[in-house]
Amino acid sequence: MKTLLKAVATLCAVCLFLSFRVEASQMTDTSRSHSFRITAYLTLDNPIPESVYDRMDKIDYLNIAFINPKTSGKFVVADSIHSIIQKAREHNKKIKVLVSIGGQGHHGYIRELITPDHSQAFINCIVDMVMQGFDGVDLDFEKDIVDANYGDFIQKLALALHTCSKGRKELTAAVGTDFFNPKFSFPAAVWNSMDFINMMSYDLYSENKPQQQAPIFQVDSDTYYWHKEAGVDSMRLGLGLPFYGYRFYKGGFGRNLKSKEIPFSEILGSNYHGTAALDIDTIATDNVIFYNGTTTIRQKTHFAFQHLGGIMIWQLAEDAPGQYSLLDIICSELNRP
Repeated sequence: MKTLLKAVATLCAVCLFLSFRVEASQMTDTSRSHSFRITAYLTLDNPIPESVYDRMDKIDYLNIAFINPKTSGKFVVADSIHSIIQKAREHNKKIKVLVSIGGQGHHGYIRELITPDHSQAFINCIVDMVMQGFDGVDLDFEKDIVDANYGDFIQKLALALHTCSKGRKELTAAVGTDFFNPKFSFPAAVWNSMDFINMMSYDLYSENKPQQQAPIFQVDSDTYYWHKEAGVDSMRLGLGLPFYGYRFYKGGFGRNLKSKEIPFSEILGSNYHGTAALDIDTIATDNVIFYNGTTTIRQKTHFAFQHLGGIMIWQLAEDAPGQYSLLDIICSELNRP
């Protein structure tokens, strides 16, 4: 019965979403090409290959992830970060480089920093960091950070960044629907105070029940929630695309265990199915790997171009090289060089 109810709920969400598709703004491809955003994350977890910088001319926003505050709220920006910013701009003079705060992990102490008693001091620290060469801030506040103080903090931070003494800075956010709905509901003014938000339409999985982690239907349900229920203008929404997958395998006591992210480039490697994996979303061998192949990436990019303001990629360094690049697939779908 639970399975049936879940299926009915999903069907209802998709059917209701049809109304959004009908009312989506009809813009010409020419006008869209100037405003449609490609945002890509670049993480600091591993050394960054020099080849990544050759891709900078294909994106509009680079989010450097992550630089998190100390418990005092202050930030330290290493020299290596300034080097990344410099190299990105050498390859694309128009690129906007944002600093991303938050991410998965234990960052619960940030919840204290955004309380009314501490938020202004924290905002001052964020603005000071942005002034060190960034074009703005991206917030990836997830389950252990989001609470009732989030909305007020967002609006205060947006005002501070948009009125910086050295010129306007941008504020964006990565959002997961399950972080907010149904626990926290904020007025549309909160979301629309930001320059745009990117929906993390991936990581839909249960370790006890392996499943596709970024299915097509999640695009519909996420867009319906953020546009229709949260009230975000559709052109402020970006669709998150995964350049990675997860492998599920059997552990002790019959449990299903999930691997760490497997980059798309690695999925195409000899350890898995090679280039035979390009156009599919699932590899079923002794273990199961779920990801998005080229066909799904094309479909999602087409949807975003028709109905939203941009796309977001997690993350740039996980793309495959050369003719197998997902970023090149995206640019081809958008008629970009």
